Amino acid sequence: MGGRVSIIIPTHDRPLALARAAVSALRQTHNDIEVIVVDDGSEPPVDPERGGFADPRLIVLRNDRAMGGAAARNRGLAAATGRWVTFLDDDDALAPTMLVSALAAIDISHLPPPVAALTAVEVVDEAGASLNIRRAPTLTRGHILGLDPLPRGTSPFTKQSLVIRRDLLLSIGGFDETLGSRLHTELFLRLGPLCSLQGVADAGYLLTEHQGTRVSGDAAVRKRSFRQIVRKHRRLLWRKRKGFVQLVTWHANACRRKGMFGEYLKARLFARVIRMFA
Repeated sequence: MGGRVSIIIPTHDRPLALARAAVSALRQTHNDIEVIVVDDGSEPPVDPERGGFADPRLIVLRNDRAMGGAAARNRGLAAATGRWVTFLDDDDALAPTMLVSALAAIDISHLPPPVAALTAVEVVDEAGASLNIRRAPTLTRGHILGLDPLPRGTSPFTKQSLVIRRDLLLSIGGFDETLGSRLHTELFLRLGPLCSLQGVADAGYLLTEHQGTRVSGDAAVRKRSFRQIVRKHRRLLWRKRKGFVQLVTWHANACRRKGMFGEYLKARLFARVIRMFA
């Protein structure tokens, strides 16, 4: 399986973390890549020379003001020239063989086409020490990650590792720019009916647990985005009510961890109501 892969890195005001992410992307063993950094209104602007990751395979696109993670990803997607695309958060990293492993798995997959890949996700601390590994599931087209049952021992929280044909992602509209968070959750609700997912055993995506800010950690934004997703996909969610219960339960637990006890109780009650009809 060949072809250029575009690695898209949206970033905002994290120059040190970005340098690590960009270097990991540029060190891929796949021999045909481009790395697109979308500077979403950083101050000062991203400067690869100063950051130590200048490379002929890297380009920087700049938004003069922050447009949000979905818009930044979509701008990179529109500019990409690769047959395949993957996305990397600016505070995470890729293992060197991530793309080689993902494309090889797609190449030998017997799943109904089109096929995208998910690699295992290794959670690491700020020093790079491994904390745990999330195994990626394999799902046939029509099964939706986050709603349908998963093979034993696999995790739905491997969505960041997606390697997919660029034209397929464009055909479903890329990321929903109305959302401030839960971008991958919503994307896979649209992707599942159209695309098989081939799980890869190797850990290709390194997710860093740190004390810094993550957009996904903003409790109010997560709550608002979750409610938007429920409204947008209410028919699908109601058809797959058992999965809907699980999705609401995950949301409830996240609210509890962030001290949002009122939202936690509302979500738990909502899950009970849905379960009555499941």
